[in-house]
Amino acid sequence: IHDLPDDQHWSSIAHDDVDCICERSQSCFNNPGNSTSCGARIFYLIVVHNDRTMNDALYLFRGIRDSRNTILIHIDVKFGMKPYESSVLKQEIDACPCGS
Repeated sequence: IHDLPDDQHWSSIAHDDVDCICERSQSCFNNPGNSTSCGARIFYLIVVHNDRTMNDALYLFRGIRDSRNTILIHIDVKFGMKPYESSVLKQEIDACPCGS
Protein backbone atom coordinates (compact mmCIF):
# COMPACT_ATOMS: atom_id res chain seq x y z
CA ILE A 1 0.00 0.00 0.00
CA HIS A 2 1.30 3.41 -0.94
CA ASP A 3 0.82 6.18 1.61
CA LEU A 4 0.77 9.47 -0.28
CA PRO A 5 1.29 12.87 1.27
CA ASP A 6 -1.57 15.28 0.65
CA ASP A 7 0.40 17.11 -2.02
CA GLN A 8 1.33 14.00 -4.05
CA HIS A 9 -0.78 12.94 -7.03
CA TRP A 10 -2.14 9.38 -7.38
CA SER A 11 -0.56 9.02 -10.83
CA SER A 12 2.93 9.32 -9.32
CA ILE A 13 2.62 5.85 -7.79
CA ALA A 14 4.97 3.44 -9.55
CA HIS A 15 3.24 1.50 -12.29
CA ASP A 16 5.02 -1.79 -11.60
CA ASP A 17 3.51 -5.12 -12.52
CA VAL A 18 0.54 -5.33 -10.19
CA ASP A 19 -0.57 -8.68 -8.78
CA CYS A 20 -3.85 -9.33 -7.07
CA ILE A 21 -3.45 -9.94 -3.36
CA CYS A 22 -7.03 -10.93 -2.65
CA GLU A 23 -7.43 -13.30 0.25
CA ARG A 24 -9.92 -15.34 -1.75
CA SER A 25 -8.76 -15.57 -5.35
CA GLN A 26 -11.14 -18.50 -5.89
CA SER A 27 -14.80 -17.84 -5.25
CA CYS A 28 -16.35 -19.99 -2.56
CA PHE A 29 -19.49 -20.01 -4.71
CA ASN A 30 -17.62 -22.17 -7.24
CA ASN A 31 -17.07 -24.77 -4.55
CA PRO A 32 -20.38 -26.65 -4.08
CA GLY A 33 -19.35 -28.22 -0.76
CA ASN A 34 -18.68 -24.84 0.82
CA SER A 35 -22.10 -23.16 0.66
CA THR A 36 -22.49 -22.49 4.38
CA SER A 37 -19.21 -20.66 5.02
CA CYS A 38 -19.41 -18.12 2.19
CA GLY A 39 -21.26 -15.38 4.00
CA ALA A 40 -23.16 -12.59 2.34
CA ARG A 41 -22.39 -11.02 -1.03
CA ILE A 42 -21.90 -7.26 -0.84
CA PHE A 43 -22.30 -4.69 -3.61
CA TYR A 44 -20.07 -1.59 -3.48
CA LEU A 45 -20.38 1.62 -5.48
CA ILE A 46 -17.24 3.75 -5.71
CA VAL A 47 -17.58 7.22 -7.24
CA VAL A 48 -14.53 8.93 -8.74
CA HIS A 49 -14.83 12.60 -9.62
CA ASN A 50 -11.33 14.09 -9.11
CA ASP A 51 -7.70 13.15 -8.42
CA ARG A 52 -8.24 12.80 -4.68
CA THR A 53 -11.16 10.42 -5.06
CA MET A 54 -9.15 8.38 -7.62
CA ASN A 55 -6.51 7.87 -4.93
CA ASP A 56 -9.19 7.08 -2.34
CA ALA A 57 -10.79 4.58 -4.74
CA LEU A 58 -7.47 2.74 -5.06
CA TYR A 59 -7.19 2.26 -1.29
CA LEU A 60 -10.85 1.35 -1.00
CA PHE A 61 -10.61 -1.22 -3.80
CA ARG A 62 -7.61 -2.82 -2.10
CA GLY A 63 -9.57 -3.10 1.13
CA ILE A 64 -12.83 -4.51 -0.23
CA ARG A 65 -11.82 -6.69 -3.18
CA ASP A 66 -13.03 -10.20 -2.65
CA SER A 67 -14.48 -12.78 -5.00
CA ARG A 68 -17.79 -12.57 -3.12
CA ASN A 69 -18.12 -8.80 -3.60
CA THR A 70 -19.42 -6.86 -6.57
CA ILE A 71 -17.66 -3.53 -7.06
CA LEU A 72 -18.97 -0.89 -9.45
CA ILE A 73 -16.72 2.10 -10.10
CA HIS A 74 -18.40 5.19 -11.54
CA ILE A 75 -16.07 7.70 -13.22
CA ASP A 76 -17.72 11.12 -13.39
CA VAL A 77 -18.01 12.40 -16.96
CA LYS A 78 -16.50 15.76 -15.90
CA PHE A 79 -13.37 13.97 -14.65
CA GLY A 80 -13.10 11.85 -17.79
CA MET A 81 -11.86 8.35 -18.53
CA LYS A 82 -8.34 9.33 -19.60
CA PRO A 83 -6.95 9.67 -16.04
CA TYR A 84 -8.58 6.34 -15.10
CA GLU A 85 -7.19 4.52 -18.15
CA SER A 86 -3.61 5.32 -17.05
CA SER A 87 -4.18 4.79 -13.31
CA VAL A 88 -2.85 2.22 -10.87
CA LEU A 89 -6.49 1.56 -9.94
CA LYS A 90 -7.22 0.27 -13.45
CA GLN A 91 -4.03 -1.82 -13.42
CA GLU A 92 -5.04 -3.46 -10.15
CA ILE A 93 -8.57 -4.12 -11.38
CA ASP A 94 -7.24 -5.68 -14.59
CA ALA A 95 -4.78 -7.83 -12.64
CA CYS A 96 -7.34 -9.09 -10.11
CA PRO A 97 -8.17 -12.73 -10.96
CA CYS A 98 -10.91 -13.05 -8.34
CA GLY A 99 -13.43 -11.14 -10.42
CA SER A 100 -14.21 -8.43 -7.87
